Amino acid sequence: MIDAILNMLLYTLLAFTTGIFTVALAPGERGLRAEPKQQTAALMLGGIVVVLFGYVAKLAVTYADFFAISYLDALMTVIADHAVGASFLYGSLIVVLMAVVWLAMAKNTALRPIAAGINLVFIVLLAFAISLSSHSASLNGLHGMISSSLHMVAMAFWIGPLLVIGLYGTSLINALKFHQWFSVVAVFSLLLLVTSGFIMMGEIAPEYVNSWMLSYGQLLLIKHILFIPLLVFGFRHLLSLSGKGAKLSPAERQNPFVQKG
Repeated sequence: MIDAILNMLLYTLLAFTTGIFTVALAPGERGLRAEPKQQTAALMLGGIVVVLFGYVAKLAVTYADFFAISYLDALMTVIADHAVGASFLYGSLIVVLMAVVWLAMAKNTALRPIAAGINLVFIVLLAFAISLSSHSASLNGLHGMISSSLHMVAMAFWIGPLLVIGLYGTSLINALKFHQWFSVVAVFSLLLLVTSGFIMMGEIAPEYVNSWMLSYGQLLLIKHILFIPLLVFGFRHLLSLSGKGAKLSPAERQNPFVQKG
């Protein structure tokens, strides 16, 4: 239960932070009139460090109980000797660098896209740092870490901008041009998400149907079923913003698939 909460918080914070930097890179009329404040990104980055420490603290409790040692000793052992500790240390270092870059450069309108680009590179490195302690990495080493990292990066670049636009969408300079620009990002992210997902599934659950007997396989199946409607609506959204669909009014683009006669 605690792991599920930590995972949810981590992925949400990572996606939202990625969204802030991605939207800051949107050129010209495709961006926002009023972007999220610098402090918002800094707060999200601080939250990532707190969540990463949450994984360390949880494992330290297990170590302290199992080895009958003090909690402080267990904490230091996890940080020094475990992959979870390595993720926390490397991740925290990357987050600090990201915060310094953003707070130092993003005040200047001309430097803001440069700061965003630098931090998006750091986001990829952060995903690799987090994936050091992933399930896939524990089973398949470097290969598993890479596939887990790519899966996380794809998720962040796809979902992150949607979270930001969901909150700041009224500040879009030109909604149609932003959607057309972001659709390209979303398609590439989706392809990377699906590809890395299949690779991870082959590593962790090679016998997919048989894995449904386990709780992990059942959760995987539920995730895949929930993913199908996202693909359908995403595909419809892409069509409505390209070709003849781009000329439709907002009301016409929002029409359902099936209309009453």
